[in-house]
Amino acid sequence: MVLSPPKPTTPRQRFLIPTPAGDPRLLEPGWAGQIDDDELAFIRYALFRDSKPARLWGFRPSLKSRTDEAIRRVALDGDPERTAHNRGLARPRIGPALGQAA
Repeated sequence: MVLSPPKPTTPRQRFLIPTPAGDPRLLEPGWAGQIDDDELAFIRYALFRDSKPARLWGFRPSLKSRTDEAIRRVALDGDPERTAHNRGLARPRIGPALGQAA
């Protein structure tokens, strides 16, 4: 009896990248509160993949790099109905340091 090697699964299956799983409610700004690293990975992946949640969270959809601190700020203090508020949390203004004499 001759045994043949096992047939490989479809060729594309070896290139599949596991996607982070999480609760879809995490994608609502301000719902999550303090998030852990797994939830952060899920939110970051969703913001990278789709432009609608990125706009809702106050990020520019064209920018694919988003800081962990900005995502955590919007997850904690964001408002799902006020994208301008989320934009202020996601893109803080950089100005002169307070308390320094000019």
